Amino acid sequence: PPLYPLEASPCSCPSALRWFFSFSVGCASFLAAAGTLYALAASMGAAFAPLHKAFPSAFAKHTVDAVAVAYWSFYKGYGDAEKVALINSDPEKFRRVMWAGALASLGIEDDAFVARLTEEFARTRHHQWREAMYPGAWELLSSLKGRKIVGTITNGPALVQRPKLEAVGRKEFFPDHLVFVSGEFGSRK
Repeated sequence: PPLYPLEASPCSCPSALRWFFSFSVGCASFLAAAGTLYALAASMGAAFAPLHKAFPSAFAKHTVDAVAVAYWSFYKGYGDAEKVALINSDPEKFRRVMWAGALASLGIEDDAFVARLTEEFARTRHHQWREAMYPGAWELLSSLKGRKIVGTITNGPALVQRPKLEAVGRKEFFPDHLVFVSGEFGSRK
């Protein structure tokens, strides 16, 4: 889809955010949530330190950075097709598998700990998604509110994507009928 410039707006967001990837259907413009509003890597970065702090005895021998490297190494080494299939079929199992693999590379092989860590990770995700919004994204959405009809489209299962959208203000900015999650339709954008 083409890039459309935003009209002059009162927001103080960086000029790079005055452009967004969108397409129009009727009088509504849509934007992709991931990569436009928030960054996955930043949201995960926000997750590592609180998890490290929540389980000090388990992570006593490992720095926050070591946990992050272990997680991303396992995540990137896991096949893309397998990741997509697992996250679409069972998002909780996907999280357990990712954390179990990361922790195993640190020498931590404890299923009960993996379960506790995964629960804590899920419990705190809402705040991390909001923290991972790109600078100026909230201001951009605020400047469009009431002036433009804006929807969002995102790939992934609803159990994963809906909480992300809630964290970045879905109710405030996107009408229910203009929020599309691929997992609810069986087709990716």
